[in-house]
Amino acid sequence: RFGIRIGKFVYGDSDMYERNRMFVYQYLMELYGFPIVSERRTSSALFARKLHKMGERFLLRVMGQTDRTLTTYLSNGESRRYPLLEKIALVAVDEDQEEALNIIDRDGFFLDKSRRVVIMRITYRQHRFDSSNVRQDRALSVAGQEVLHPLTGEPLRGLNIIKDTSNMFLRLNDIVRGEFTGRIVYKRTEVVENTDTDAKRLKFLYTWLTKHQRRMISYSDEFFANVSKVLSGYLFEPDNAEIFDSMRDLYQEVCTRFSYIQQARRVRILEDICQRTFKGVRITYRQMMLEAVALLNELKFELVNFFPALVDDIIECVERILRDRYLRRNYLDAPESSLTRAGLEIRKNYGRLVSLQDGFKAARKARLGAESRLMKDVTVA
Repeated sequence: RFGIRIGKFVYGDSDMYERNRMFVYQYLMELYGFPIVSERRTSSALFARKLHKMGERFLLRVMGQTDRTLTTYLSNGESRRYPLLEKIALVAVDEDQEEALNIIDRDGFFLDKSRRVVIMRITYRQHRFDSSNVRQDRALSVAGQEVLHPLTGEPLRGLNIIKDTSNMFLRLNDIVRGEFTGRIVYKRTEVVENTDTDAKRLKFLYTWLTKHQRRMISYSDEFFANVSKVLSGYLFEPDNAEIFDSMRDLYQEVCTRFSYIQQARRVRILEDICQRTFKGVRITYRQMMLEAVALLNELKFELVNFFPALVDDIIECVERILRDRYLRRNYLDAPESSLTRAGLEIRKNYGRLVSLQDGFKAARKARLGAESRLMKDVTVA
């Protein structure tokens, strides 16, 4: 029912269900604070959701399978869309976070000093699903974090332990150099230890890009430029071409994921422009139209290589601008003689947006037609 409501499932479409099944399950469980790993936690999420819809006051606490995480799910009866969610977990602080380590050590907050382990409480903000948001793949984001004293429970605030971009960048460097020691679960099925071979590095990179995809789409241009430099230096290094030829499918998976993030960052800018925001600054309708036309003129030349879902997002963003009631009432429906020079410019750019949108729609229609013909040929064969 949830998948149908958010448009990821359609009655009778088995292919669509297969494509989006894991996304829907993951989003639903994240929304209520529980990953899809055990019957115990899934049933807890369903139970808590029912209590919240009934308006009950409750506190539900569930221990993870590793016994390192406590998920707390509570509601005080207020009229909220989602209950409060927090997790208490054992976390190892990275050894390069020298300032944080000094503060934690000084105030006696280490649970295990030799392993740099602390007790952390993380509060999450839950997000309603938005199909037009290119960052739709996560239901939770970190709202707050604090280290808890192992004896008194006193909170230590102001430290950034789990959202530090410098740690992400250093970890990426270690992966491509083959110096990262640890383990990941590749595509939920394969446990990969360390990065001592190129195949393992590619699997680590795929998992790393998948895990941090939403953050990388949102982070600053400076941070992403550094990430791109490291990834490009490894993936597109001529000396590595022969190595990657022997693992072509795995290599293409990583390149495709990286390419999607690069393109999604461009679409994210368009999403911000739709809300009259550009580079974190509120803009006027005139600036919104100028920036939208300029960006779409750039994107249309890359359309051949764009991902279908991103093309759909682009069309939806333009549609939202064209449907804006204030824009239509004051610049489209108003007599031309009553418009200022700026108003006439807005009307002109409105027409350009309509033309650009038609181009994207035509490209989407051609793509869908080609896919349909391909499916028919496969069926006949």
